[in-house]
Amino acid sequence: MLRILNGIESMKHTIPFLLHPVQNLFFISLFVVYLFFTNSAFAIETGDAPAGKQKSYSCQFCHAPQKGRHIQNYPNLAGQDPQYLFQAMKAYQNHSRTGPTADLMAAQLQRMNDKDLRDIAAFYTQLP
Repeated sequence: MLRILNGIESMKHTIPFLLHPVQNLFFISLFVVYLFFTNSAFAIETGDAPAGKQKSYSCQFCHAPQKGRHIQNYPNLAGQDPQYLFQAMKAYQNHSRTGPTADLMAAQLQRMNDKDLRDIAAFYTQLP
């Protein structure tokens, strides 16, 4: 047993979790702060929903925002995750997303910048 304890004592310089509990808390706190500032999930830019409503005029013919109205073969975007919508629009814009309507979507999105796409995503996200 004494040999095991001596082995653990000698490993303290290589294994941080064997440090004093206060030091452990400090390192854990640093790690959490690091994750907070580097994780893209916390750094998502949000768009302006009212501006998105104006910018999404042509989108509304296929992706009807009115409650209860759904157009067959076109996805209902209401309530979707804004990051998902933004990434999907970016993928259509740069032609990395394919499908029967990919060219149509790329044409609709070609003149929009990232702010426009975030605004449209915010508009559709806030719909019931």
